[in-house]
Amino acid sequence: MQKELPVPFFSVVIPLYNKEPHIARTLHSVLTQSFANFEIVVVDDGSKDGGANLVSTMDDIRIRLISQKNGGVSVARNTGIAHARGEWIAFLDADDWFHPEHLSVLFECISADSEAHMVASGYRTIDEAKLVDFSGWDLVRSSSRERISDLPTRWLHSAPFFTSSIALSRDLTKRLMPCFEIGESHGEDLDLWFRAAEQTHIVYDPTATVGRTLVADSLTALQSKITAPPFLARMKARVSDGATPKELQNASLVFVNQQLLTLARQSCGQGDRKAAIAFFNSSDVMFGAPRWWMSLFLVYLVPKGAVRAFQRWRTTRRMDIH
Repeated sequence: MQKELPVPFFSVVIPLYNKEPHIARTLHSVLTQSFANFEIVVVDDGSKDGGANLVSTMDDIRIRLISQKNGGVSVARNTGIAHARGEWIAFLDADDWFHPEHLSVLFECISADSEAHMVASGYRTIDEAKLVDFSGWDLVRSSSRERISDLPTRWLHSAPFFTSSIALSRDLTKRLMPCFEIGESHGEDLDLWFRAAEQTHIVYDPTATVGRTLVADSLTALQSKITAPPFLARMKARVSDGATPKELQNASLVFVNQQLLTLARQSCGQGDRKAAIAFFNSSDVMFGAPRWWMSLFLVYLVPKGAVRAFQRWRTTRRMDIH
């Protein structure tokens, strides 16, 4: 009878679906962590390529492969969380990359604040076309950590982290299950982060310890039909129901309205002026907000090509692309 392994500190949950070209590199980035007390839970979500076979051939007792029928990324992540044994759950997409110090940086955040149930680090964006020659970067440590108590306001300033740079305590994931909304693959991650942030503050270290892969066609996403992620309506409903803490209610509504303005701009850039106007009108009137006036101008008066170019510029100018 095989002896059960000790409970790891981190469980790294990796949803896998048709990522054969990336998964070996991704797993290697976890296996070479300086903080070694972890397990890896890979959930093969009905892949049709050889990615799962690659995982099964990797001879490391810390890797567990769970296979299931295709149910979408939310189901895969929830499955991984349910099977995780660690005290903290870290997330990693199958084409992203951990710097060798990533888990160590997260552990330092956890050790620095025993009341926090969510920690995160910064990240860099890696151009998929350059992955063949990619070998990481020299870590430049940040001189300070940030305690985020108002995530909606902080997010409007800039998105500080993303799925692969976050970890949640096991206790928090139990309270939030199902953590990722089943059947959704658009905003399902933000839904969890904002729900979690209503129950705990976040310790954030800006040190870039994760590589986020920029897929070749991701910047052309504006060409697809724009729809509102369902979590925005749920976020607004939590405020109406009083489920959101009072100190976050106004910030949450401002966040929802700003996202609706972004959706209006994106729809306009696609040439769907009708949808753009609908999104714009569904946001609250903010006469004192410059972004509201700019959105009004873009949605009603500016040609779609100019709006699309403007939105693309806004998206790429903030990216730290390597």
